[in-house]
Amino acid sequence: MLALGAGLSVAGIAVLAPVCYAWSRATAENAYRKGKENVLTGIDEAATRLKDVAEKAQGSLGDVAKVARHTTAVGAGAVEAAARYVRERAE
Repeated sequence: MLALGAGLSVAGIAVLAPVCYAWSRATAENAYRKGKENVLTGIDEAATRLKDVAEKAQGSLGDVAKVARHTTAVGAGAVEAAARYVRERAE
């Protein structure tokens, strides 16, 4: 009886070992794939957010440039007016 039990135990382990190995490997591959997908999704989301921020900054910089051009034009006009005033008074 003891020999029969030992024989069945060895046969059971011989059958279970490949099954356990296959299950463990499939589980590890699934975990790796999900982790890789999560990382790629995170990178994609970060790139999208960075693009949005860049677009908003670009619009703001465009507005700043318009204001700077307008302010420069106003300043140049004031300097020209002052120069004309001085020329008229100096004559």
